Amino acid sequence: MILNPNKDNAYTFRFTLDALRQTMPFYAQRFLLFPLSGILLFGLVFLRDRRIWFALAAMLLLMVPLMFLPGRLFEAYAYLPLACAAIAIAAAASRWSLGGRG
Repeated sequence: MILNPNKDNAYTFRFTLDALRQTMPFYAQRFLLFPLSGILLFGLVFLRDRRIWFALAAMLLLMVPLMFLPGRLFEAYAYLPLACAAIAIAAAASRWSLGGRG
């Protein structure tokens, strides 16, 4: 990432606040289909479950490079971080019982 051979094209990493202003709303809306919904997922951190923490860490690890590529805003790039988010949500949902089982 530091020695990126791409200079001034769509694959150039731009480590600026302007890049974050452009990419964060785009990808955050793709998670739960309303603006900045991806940020709400980090509320799951307060549940003490290693599966949730692992899934959110994987999602974050996969999303960080996308946040600094404002020239490559495509919904398809969010599929793997979205899969990690689904794992975190499923792990959180498995913590609640359905109540009528005995």
